[in-house]
Amino acid sequence: RALGRPVRWMSERTEAMLTDNGGRDLLSWAEFAFDENHKITAYRVDTRCNLGAYNSQFGQPIQSQLFSKVLMGVYDVQDTYLHVEG
Repeated sequence: RALGRPVRWMSERTEAMLTDNGGRDLLSWAEFAFDENHKITAYRVDTRCNLGAYNSQFGQPIQSQLFSKVLMGVYDVQDTYLHVEG
């Protein structure tokens, strides 16, 4: 109103990643098991995530269901464990 014209603001990529629905306060601790050839045979991830003040029903699946689907990544690790606290 002070300028007498519309003002537009668009976040940069880094700002969007920190503030959008997928960008949550997330702390993860990981433990790995190796065989005699130093190949990862198993790993366990414990995560605490800030889901925000309001139940958007969008942040929760990102940190739990979707995280569990990409936990294996591209590596051939047969045993994984994920524990998420929100």
